Amino acid sequence: MQHAIQLLTEAGDGAKILAGGQSLVPLFNLGLARPSVLIDINRLDTLDYIEQRNGSIAVGALTRHATAEASDLLHAACPLLAEAIPMIGDPQVRNRGSVGGSLAHADPVAEIPTLRSVWVP
Repeated sequence: MQHAIQLLTEAGDGAKILAGGQSLVPLFNLGLARPSVLIDINRLDTLDYIEQRNGSIAVGALTRHATAEASDLLHAACPLLAEAIPMIGDPQVRNRGSVGGSLAHADPVAEIPTLRSVWVP
């Protein structure tokens, strides 16, 4: 994790972080993103979790939609989110796309940011 932070700090605004790539890769294809540095964080296992912490549910940035879809904890604690996740994209998108990426890019066509605007008080 420290190495990724160091690379991001050194590259500054020219860097982009790659996780699932479901939001970022289309931006590349359209020529809307041309980072000078691409930092792949897929091996940072410490960012892939769904846990209960202090009465809340914590979801790691690298948690894949498919992992969230299968989580009993998420189904029990956040039924609306659990109901929405199977409708995100298709199985390939859910297996590759990350919850953190979906929220970070706030793409208007992404289901989680839309759900979040309804779900969060």
